[in-house]
Parts: sequence; C-alpha cells; structure tokens
Amino acid sequence: MESSTIDDVLEQTLARQEQALILQEASPYPSTGMWRHEDYALAAYWLNTNNAIADAGLIACQTNGLYQEHVDLNSFHWHAYLLERIWFLYSAQSDFFPIRMSAAAEDAVLEMLWDWAAPICRIGFADPEKVHFSWESENHHAQAWVSFWGAAQIFEQHADYMNRTYADGSTPAQMAAAFDNYFKAYVREKTLKGLAIEVASPTYAKYTLNTWLNLADFADDSELQEAAAALLDVYWADWALEHLDGVRGGSRHRAYSGSSSILQSGAESHCWYYFGEGQPLSRHPGSMSAMTTFWRPSRAVVGLVLDREGRGCYEYTSRRLGLRDSSPLPEPPALAGGTYNAVDPAGGSLLRTTWSTPDFVMGVSQVAARPADDWWAASSQNHWNGVVFGGHSTARIFTQRPYPGNLTSVYNAEWGVQHKGAMILQRFTQHKNATGQMVWFDLSLSREEVGGWIFSEAPRAYAAVRIVDGGWTWQPDSTNLQRTVTSTNIGEWAVLNDEYSPIILEVGRKQVYGSMAAFQSEILANSIRWNGTQLDYTSSGYDTTLTLFADESATPRVDGVPLNFEPIKCYDAPYLQGDFEGGPLVINYGGERTVHGVAPFFDDANTIAHWDFETAFPAIHSDSVDSIQQIADGKFGKAVRCNFEAGDQYMMTADAWPISQGTFRYQGWIRLKSGDTGGYLFHVYDQVYLSVDAAEVSFKINRSGDAADMSATNVIELAASISTGNEWQYIEAVYDGGRIKLVTEEETVSAPGIGVFVPNVRTVYIGSRKNRNNFVGDMDEVKISSSITETSFIPEPVVVSATAQHLQKSDPDLASNALSGFSPATGPDTKLVVAASWESGVAVITNITYGGLAFTEAVTRFEGRNASIWYLDEPALSNANVIVQFSAPTDSRIGVLSLQNAAAGAPEKTASTEFLTTIGLTTAVKNSLAVGVYTENGSAALSSDFANTLYSGDSGSSVGNAGFQIETVSGAKTYTWDAPAYSCAAVAASFSPASYIPPIVADDESDSDADGMADAWEIQLFGSMGAADGTADFDGDGFSVAQEFVAGTDPFDADSYLRITGVTDELRWKSVQGKRYRVLTTTNLSEGAWMVEASGIPGGFSESSHPVSKSNDVVYFKVEVE
Repeated sequence: MESSTIDDVLEQTLARQEQALILQEASPYPSTGMWRHEDYALAAYWLNTNNAIADAGLIACQTNGLYQEHVDLNSFHWHAYLLERIWFLYSAQSDFFPIRMSAAAEDAVLEMLWDWAAPICRIGFADPEKVHFSWESENHHAQAWVSFWGAAQIFEQHADYMNRTYADGSTPAQMAAAFDNYFKAYVREKTLKGLAIEVASPTYAKYTLNTWLNLADFADDSELQEAAAALLDVYWADWALEHLDGVRGGSRHRAYSGSSSILQSGAESHCWYYFGEGQPLSRHPGSMSAMTTFWRPSRAVVGLVLDREGRGCYEYTSRRLGLRDSSPLPEPPALAGGTYNAVDPAGGSLLRTTWSTPDFVMGVSQVAARPADDWWAASSQNHWNGVVFGGHSTARIFTQRPYPGNLTSVYNAEWGVQHKGAMILQRFTQHKNATGQMVWFDLSLSREEVGGWIFSEAPRAYAAVRIVDGGWTWQPDSTNLQRTVTSTNIGEWAVLNDEYSPIILEVGRKQVYGSMAAFQSEILANSIRWNGTQLDYTSSGYDTTLTLFADESATPRVDGVPLNFEPIKCYDAPYLQGDFEGGPLVINYGGERTVHGVAPFFDDANTIAHWDFETAFPAIHSDSVDSIQQIADGKFGKAVRCNFEAGDQYMMTADAWPISQGTFRYQGWIRLKSGDTGGYLFHVYDQVYLSVDAAEVSFKINRSGDAADMSATNVIELAASISTGNEWQYIEAVYDGGRIKLVTEEETVSAPGIGVFVPNVRTVYIGSRKNRNNFVGDMDEVKISSSITETSFIPEPVVVSATAQHLQKSDPDLASNALSGFSPATGPDTKLVVAASWESGVAVITNITYGGLAFTEAVTRFEGRNASIWYLDEPALSNANVIVQFSAPTDSRIGVLSLQNAAAGAPEKTASTEFLTTIGLTTAVKNSLAVGVYTENGSAALSSDFANTLYSGDSGSSVGNAGFQIETVSGAKTYTWDAPAYSCAAVAASFSPASYIPPIVADDESDSDADGMADAWEIQLFGSMGAADGTADFDGDGFSVAQEFVAGTDPFDADSYLRITGVTDELRWKSVQGKRYRVLTTTNLSEGAWMVEASGIPGGFSESSHPVSKSNDVVYFKVEVE
C-alpha cells in the first residue's frame, strides 16, 4: 500500500463530506420532523449558505412544539446530541465555525436542551463504577448519556446557564465534570472489552457511532478526547478486518429480518466518508456526525481498509460482552422511558470468530449453551451468522429464524463453532420467540444440489451447505418473513424440515480449487459423523475437525479442544492485538502502525509479576535508592525516573524467577528524554536480556545460562527499532520456545525460537543487568506473565503467498513460455517453484529463469506425456518474467508458486511414476509443502486430492494438472488424480520450512490409544492421534516413533536420538531438558546383571554427564530414560 494512497483517501474525506452536505442542503432528508431541521442546519451552516433558513427551522422546533412531543415521548435523546453538534460547530462560542447560527437560533437550542435535561438529568447517572449499565439499549443509552454530557459541557461555559442548577441540585460544572469522568471510564471499557455489544448491527451501529464522534470532536478534557478518538480508531480497525468492498462480514447482533440482513451491514453509511468504501452519500440522521466530523482514522486503519487483497487470509477472534450481570451494583437513578440492563463486565460465554479472505468473509458468534435469561437481551437478539461474498454487494448465505411479527425479536436462537472457512450452526432449545430455522441464499449465487449438499457459486468463491438431518424445502422470500421490508425479492430460503438439525457451511476461494468440480469432490469426501446428539465434521480443505453437541451437553470443539470463551486477548488478529481489561492496543499494517495506550496492565491468571511504580515496586537496592525517584507524569499516574549514579550495583530486583517457567511475556512503558541512554529493562540472571538504547530495543535468550555457549541452538537474539521522540512508548517482548517476538511503537519483529529455557540462577533484575548497564530514563507499568498463544503468533511453516498460471495452446507450439510480470516474495527463506506439463516428443526443458536467475531441476518424468518440478531459492527481484525454455516447440501448461519461510536447497523428498494415476510421497511433519504434477494424453479437465489446484486443463494435445498443499500429511501419503492411466507421467516433491517448532516433552502423558505415545505429543507432531504408527522410523536413526517419544527426541531428525557420546573421566550422553536418566553398569554383557549406579540425573540442554571412577576392570555402561 503506497503512502500516497493513504494520504489521498484521508485528504478526500472533506470532499466526500461536502458532497453529501450539498445534497442534504438541496434536498433535506428526512423531509419532515425535527431530524429534517437538524440535518438541514448541519449542512447549511457548514456550507455557510441559507443560514437564515437553518435558523428558522431550529427556532420552529422550539416554538411549534416539535421538541416537546419528543420530550413527552421520552425520545428527545435521538435529537439532543445533534442539536449539541450544531451548537458546538456553529454557535458564537464555537472553536470551529463561530457565529454561523443566529443568536435566536442559539437561544432556541439552549432552551430545548435545558428544558429537557434540567428536570431529569441526575449526577448519579454519571457514576464511573456503573458504565456497564445501559438504559433501554446500548444505542439508546449512548444517545441519552452523550446528550447529557454535551448539554452539561455547553451549560457550564455559557453565562446564562452556568449558575443554574439541575433538579438534583447539581451545577452545570459539577455535572460536566462528573460526565467527563464517566465517559473516560465508559470509553476505556468499550475499547478494551470488545466495543459495541450490538455487534455490527445494521440498524443501530450508526447511532452509537454518531455519539462517540461527539466525544472525539468536542471534549475539552484532553484525556477523554484522546480516549474517544482511540475508541473510534479501534472500532474501524475491527471493521476493516471483516469488510469486503465496504460490506462488513462476520457475525452480527440485532440484525433484523429483511433488508437489515439481506441488503445492509453495520456502519456501511459511515465508512464511505472515511474510506470511500460502502454506502455513498448517506444523508440519514444516523450519518450526520460522520458527515461533519473532524476525526480521522489512523493511517494504519486506512491501509487495512484499502488493501484487502494484500491482507491475505487470516482468522480473527474477539471477546465480546453480553452476559447479564448476576450480581450488579445498585442501579443508577431511574429515567422515564426505559429500564436499566447491567452487562457482566467480566464477559465470558461469547467469542466471535471470523475467517477473512479477499474473496469472502464468514463468521459466527460462538456462545455457550446457556438459558436466554443469562444474556442481556440486546446481546442475544437476532444473531446473524454466515458469509458475505466479494464481487456482488448482496451475495451472502446466512441462517435466520422466521420473523415472529408484531415487531418481536428472537433471542438466544443459535449457537455454532467455526475454524477458518468451516462452520457448524444449530438452533438452540433455550431460546425466546424462535420457531423454525432457515438458510438464506442470495439469487446472485448459482445453486446445485449434490449428494445431500447445496453447492453455490459466488463470483470468487464456492460454498457448500449441508443440512444434516431431515432435509429442507425451498421457499421464496416474502414480506411476511421480514421486519425491515425490502421492495424486491433477491433470494430464497432453504427451510429446515427439522428446525434443530445442525447445518454445515464450508466456503473456499476459487483460486484455490480452480473449478466447482474440484471443490465438490473435496467436500463430498469429507467425513461427517452424526449420531443424533454429536456431530463431527472434518474439513480436509482447512485440515480441521469441528464438533457440535446437538443436545447442548458440552462446549463445541475445534480439533478436539473445547472453545475458550475467555482468552487473554480481546482482539487477536495479525493486524490488531489487544488484551482484555488492560494494556495497549496495537494496530499495524505494512509500514503504518498505531499503539493506543488505553489503560494500565491488568492482572490475570498468567501474571507472574506486575509493578505500577505507584503502589507496587520491585525491591530497590540500597546503592540505587538515590538514583530512583517517583515522578507524577507517568503514562498512567505516577512512574519512576532512573538516573545513573556511580557505584550502583543494580537498580531493582524481584523474587526469584519461577523454577519451571521457561517462557514469558514482558510488557512495559518507557520514556527516553534528551540525553537518556537507556540500558537494561529486564534481566534474568545470564539467561534473559532485554535492553534499550536511543534507537532500538534488543532481546536475547540464553537457554542454558552458559555465557560461553553462543551456539545457534543455545542463544537467540532479536532487535526492533523504537520511537526517537521523548514520549512514553510501549515495549513488549515474548518468548514461548517456538517463537521470539518484539513489539514496539515502530514495528513488530519475530523469529522462530529454539526451545524453552530452563531457569538456572533465577535472579530477576529490573532496570539493570546485575551490576552494570543500569537503565537511565523513565519507566512505568512493568508486567511479566507467562506467554500466551496468539492467532498471529502461531508459526505457519510455509506460506504460499502468490500463485500464477499460464496456458499455451498448441496452435502454435512454443519453445519459450513467459509468465510475465510475476511478483513473488523476496528475501531470506523465499523460494519459487515451477510445475510444468507438456506433450510427448523430443522437447525437454533446457532451462528456467526468473529475471536471469536460473532454476534447479528437482524431478522430471518423461513418458507419453511429461511432468517436471523446478525451484529457485531467494529470488532477488520483486517483479520479473518467469521464462521456461524448451528444446523444441511444444504445447504446455505451466504454473509457479511463491513460497515464504522455505528452506533453501532441493526438496527433501521427490517421487515419479508412469502409467499410474497415483503417486506416493513420504514426508515428515515438518515438511509443509507438497507439490504434484500429472500429465496425460487428452483434453478433459483433471482433478486431484491435493488441497489446492495450481492449474488444470488441456494445452492442446496434452492435459495437465498441478496441485499443492501447505499442510502435508506426515508419513506415507498417496495422492490420486481423477484421470485415465494412459500415456501419463507424474512427479511430486515435498519442501521443508526454514524453521519449525521442535518437539517438546508432553506435560500430559495420557495414551488413550495405547500406542506408546502420549496423545498430546502425538497430536502436536502428527496432527492427530493414529496418524503415525508407533513402530515407524521416519528419520531412519534406528529408533521407532514410540521410542523417540520416551526419549524426548525428534522423530524427524536422524541426529536426534539417545546415545552415549563419550567416556573419559565422565560418561556423557545426548539428553533432553525435562527428562531424567539413570546410569547402569555391568562387567559381563553375556551373564552379568545390570546394576543402577545413579538415577534421577536431569537432562541438560544438549548433553548430560556422570562421573566415572577409575578402575582396571572392564566396565560397560548403559543409560536409560526414567
């Protein structure tokens, strides 16, 4: 994403706003009522045209009883915040466009606001401890409470009102201060805990956003203004992760039947003003704040919105609030027109999962099986779970219950489970008002029913729906099924004959499958196990098994693991990271990055230590007392200033590092002023080194604590740049054994780990490294916790980042084929792989080049037809032509893959066959990419059981098919082509990643299938239980997989096995940390009994040893794992 593109979009916001304002002034919407006058005034005053007409409209609202009608109906909050926006923007006291409204219009607005607020607003409404109470609904509450806030801000500054009192005796200044504090807490909680409870509501999101913009635009309190701006930025980052062409995908709450579900999406009218995406030129009152705001999204968010293709495919999980508080605080004072609802601030039982791709976005609100009354109604109301497709504005598939009529909604009607592009949904029995279950298919989708599945084709994706039990009947859409009525019929419903039948939905990208036939073939082969109460669905395309318990007896599972409704992360996506309840939120895309320091860190179950430097400190050494002073201007309250002082031994120490803690996550805030040198932030004696200077932060792990051992298997280092400003900035360092990561205000960098470290001396230092390198600067909020797994932190061994294909027919045959303008990934650990099919004859591939760089041949098979695989390591050019040169003209089909994190050199395994439609390939778990090519005589299309298709089809007198899959099956795997075995050739190769997570000792050693391997270890290495025979020896080192499990060694590394390495003054053997060993001796191998000489010897990092006593006798040694 070019920086100039982001600049253009931001600069064009004002033009888009004024384009809509011109339309609004020329033809006000709506045409009657208070909204008509408010919307007209906002437009006319902004454009500075027809101000007198705008004045007259506002005065008429006050004098003709329009506003009084709304006050009497307890609905004035729908208007008050818009009147306040008018006053803030255009009154004589405005900081923006002063004196555009007349004094008479000002008086009319002020009198309406005072008449409404003075008798009913109570300072008790503004209790910051009660921000999780909502009056009526979330958007009603936001409109009313922001209106109370705005009115108080206006009154406290206005000479005619500042000395008045509300009915409860409060002055405007007291009320304004109270609501400032209330909204600082409100905004913080919304930002940290999943944003709106009315998630992506097509009807109500715009009203809530309108009010948040008032806070961001008009708050005098700088802390509140900054916090409100951050809330909006996070909201749009969350939106950006789920949108396609301005249409938000993912699950929705409060999505009414009819147009709200089949045509609209959340915030689609606001997004156009910021990004040029979505519904253009909306003049609805719910869009007027967006039309007149000065708030702008961060550059990182704009980049996320604009570069949908560049974001690739990713899973996004987020925690949302929704459970009713079972033990709430006393309610705020009563307010006519509604009742209070208290949501549980701890959350739980609700986790949204979204699978986002450039071609479709699908998502579900995964909930626990709970009674409807456990939920705040707005949270469980009218859930929308399903998929939206790119390429057509209304193309979507989703589930819904028939509209009950009489403006009634359904609650707690559905649950489900999802991983990537596979999902199971089912009607709940513990619902309110739900009858029946339906699946919507937009008419833009072609449909075909095959083998009990409903297959659909979208512009860029294929979808499959399976109603597991009872079948379905088709029913056209009609207005009696709609609460928000549409003018035309654009879809059909598959109505379930058994309303409680589970529904399977799987969606795939066209570029992965190549044809509907290939997609159908894969789906029809997937395993479905259903016994009437438990459904297990295995998606081979996404390599996952989903489990739903239709009797609601247990939590849904992904790959055998129950859903975790309370993860540490509230937002977990590659481009948005933030913890639930505390800490910063990081939004990043490309070179753009925003860190919102929303709140101090929050202690959770993973916390090891937490110092806020206000009430909690590490121990300060006596030599350092004079060099550490508490300061008032910390990131959050008080902090400490660390100054260098000659003679300091060390700054601060903590309790000893936990003996079993070999992973961790460090979080902290620092500030380096002019002249500050930085220094060590965190150090665990000779093993963990985290330091900072004026330009970068450095992070090093020494696994063994042996300072002399600087080998790559013992020491790993990482560095990241930091901000050079004098402001507070965030530093995060994570090490979990499999990955090392640094997060700063400037960048996130990570690398594969080298295994967990075993704490040695275990002394912890904060602000120094033992007796040197003391930190000089300001420090606030240090938290150390056990490491956690993040969506963006899970290593993907090999990523296919780009594909291209080329078809050359035989008329004429060509000797040179060019795939032009190819743009692969470049840099370390990248690789290009070319697959080629061509006809018989004398033609052979003589060379393949990319920008002049030569490929290496991996494997070729010549028969009646020919197949070949070639590779090139680390292509240096980002855009060039791939040239395939044959020795003679021939027809061919050629494809190229761009790989990241691919090990250099030849593939680890290759295979070739002739006259067969199958090929066998034996791979290790760490081999993460398998490629196969098949070439046959004929012109029919082919398909294979490779997960992805690179190319498929004829090239004249030959037909070729190339497939690949990123996650290969370890062990022996046979790949099959659906084709005749005549005059054919096939080749295959498996490529390894540059790094992978080595096996670790399993904590849970239960072995339910009695194959000699712990279930957890087996699943970790082989993907599932039963995938590998315990007697197999994949690496050929003479030890079976089961034996390597016992030893803790790597079954895919021929050099990793238990063996004695030497005997001198001591016996030495290869060992594994976490294992314990015993040494046995005998003097007679044929007859003597083995005697235990020592036991309980701990495994070292690479070797362990035991002293050997001098003796003239011959002694034999044996080492066993205990």
